[in-house]
Amino acid sequence: MTNHPKIYGQMAKIMAEITAIAKDKKNEQQGFKYRGIDDVYNTINPLLAKHGVFMTSRVIDKVRDERTNAKGTVLAFTCLRIEYTFWADDGSSVSTEVEGEGMDSGDKSSNKAMAVGHKYALLQAFCIPTQDLDDPDAEVHEAAPAHRTVQGSAKKAAPAQKEEPPHVKDAKDILAKAEKITDPEELDAFVKGCGERLQKIKEASNATYDHIMKKFGEFDANLRIAA
Repeated sequence: MTNHPKIYGQMAKIMAEITAIAKDKKNEQQGFKYRGIDDVYNTINPLLAKHGVFMTSRVIDKVRDERTNAKGTVLAFTCLRIEYTFWADDGSSVSTEVEGEGMDSGDKSSNKAMAVGHKYALLQAFCIPTQDLDDPDAEVHEAAPAHRTVQGSAKKAAPAQKEEPPHVKDAKDILAKAEKITDPEELDAFVKGCGERLQKIKEASNATYDHIMKKFGEFDANLRIAA
C-alpha cells in the first residue's frame, strides 16, 4: 500500500468544512466593501488547529520604494513575494507563492504587504467561498446577432438586443469618466459630485453600486501609488 503525504488529506478536509467569508467590512472613505485579514483568520484558524495543519512563511523577494502623493506626503511602498508552506504532523508539506503590496506613511508598509499576501494565500489555497455573486445588471455583454438558415435560404431575423437598464448605463458613464481622472483629490471631488446619481443606482441595484464603489477604490489606490 502506498503511503500518501498526510498534508493532502488534511487540507482537503479543511476545504470540505470551511464556510464562506462575505465582505462585511466597509471602507468609509470610498464606500466599497472588503474582506479583512481578521475575518479570514477567525474562519480558518479553528480548522487548521482541528486538522493539525500549520504554516510557515519565507520572504523570497522584496522591492521597496518611496513615493510622494499629491498632498506632498512621502509614502513607503513595499512589494513582497512570499512563500507560504502548509505542514502536517508527519512532516509532509505543500507550498504556494503570492505577492503582497503595502503602502504606508510610517513603518508599516512591509506589515501591510505581509498581511495582504497571507490573506490571499489562504483564500486561494483553500478556495474559500466569498458569497460574492455579481448582479447580472453590473455587466452587460453585447453579442453579435447569430444568423441561422431556415428552410434552405431563408434567414431568421435576429432577436432584438436587450436594452441596458438606466442604472447600468449611468454606472458605465460614471466609471468611464472616473477612469480618466489623474489626481486623487480630483477623483474624490468627482465621487462626491456624483452623490445623487450614485444614490439612484444604489436604489436600483446594490450590487451595481458596490461594483462602482469598488472600482473607485481601485482607481484611488492606483492614483496614489502613481502620485
